[in-house]
Amino acid sequence: MEPIFEEENIQKIKEQFDEIQIELNVDQKIADIAWRGYEAVRRQCTLEGSQIPWLACSIFVATWLCPPPQMSSPTSQKPSAVLIIEKCGLSFIDFLEKLQKWVDMANMSKRYLDQVIKMESCFAVASVVFKKFDPIFNELFRISNEAENSPEKPRTRSNKTAQASLNCTASVEDVKRFCWCLFIYLKRSSLGIQDDLIKSHHLMLCCLDLMWSNLTTLKREDLLNKSIVNSWDSTDETAFIEHLCIKYDGVIIDAKQMRIHWFKARIKTLSADNILFGTFDANDFLSSANFDKNINSIQENYDKLITKKGDMDERVFLTKGENFALNGTPCKLSELRKFPTEIFTCLNINSRSFI
Repeated sequence: MEPIFEEENIQKIKEQFDEIQIELNVDQKIADIAWRGYEAVRRQCTLEGSQIPWLACSIFVATWLCPPPQMSSPTSQKPSAVLIIEKCGLSFIDFLEKLQKWVDMANMSKRYLDQVIKMESCFAVASVVFKKFDPIFNELFRISNEAENSPEKPRTRSNKTAQASLNCTASVEDVKRFCWCLFIYLKRSSLGIQDDLIKSHHLMLCCLDLMWSNLTTLKREDLLNKSIVNSWDSTDETAFIEHLCIKYDGVIIDAKQMRIHWFKARIKTLSADNILFGTFDANDFLSSANFDKNINSIQENYDKLITKKGDMDERVFLTKGENFALNGTPCKLSELRKFPTEIFTCLNINSRSFI
């Protein structure tokens, strides 16, 4: 039976919808699709509780149904799931639960439900990996006022032009952002890694290895943890990632194989495609000549990926990671269940057990 909605209640809900549309700067075509979708679903189903989560679901689904070329204004947005969640005051888990129900109530095809489940799995993997990434990065690299404000000068080189191109002016926070953005871009653009925890963990270690080798080549030892420098055989290019695996729960043979046979080739491809500037062998991705172009390029290409698929923006962990709501109430990642070492010995893991 169709639920009874008084005219004044409908008007109030429409006002809420319009406020959300303005707040998110939603394109008018997306807004029209979203409101028509909401009205169609409410006529057939009982939408319990506050209507804001349901409106959020309707807007998000509309972004799937309205590709960028069909948008009416170049200045309006196709809002990301993270932005919708934040502006509507929802938690990630509550949003996904409502979204799965919405897809079902709207009689959408199974591929949309599969997309919601995939999005949940990918984001769950990212949340667990970030929980490891953050303390590992902070242990490997020096985040202090002294390191930030008093970088050691690069050693004198005979070729002044080469010295200028190799000079690195990036701060530790810059390196951290680039490292995480590179990781989530590679993870998101690789079907076999997106929701695979073990491969994602090893990919994260490969990215950390790349940052370390770049800073070492660029003579920015002031940004490195000096107690770790030269504690392994520097003549072996895989020695550092082996060190990372031993200390941070990686599988040495798997991480080395990924670095040698996949990661290195993938980075070289990104360089050839002008998505990354610099070369893997020269270790100059963080140089003053390349860094700004690299961080901007990676973020721009990541934006294209998540906009096309309507995925969660995993950069949210860099700014809100310690407070992002995952389980229905605002929580800190440090309050999540401890990351078990044994998880890396498993080959089949249900992502729902991560969070």
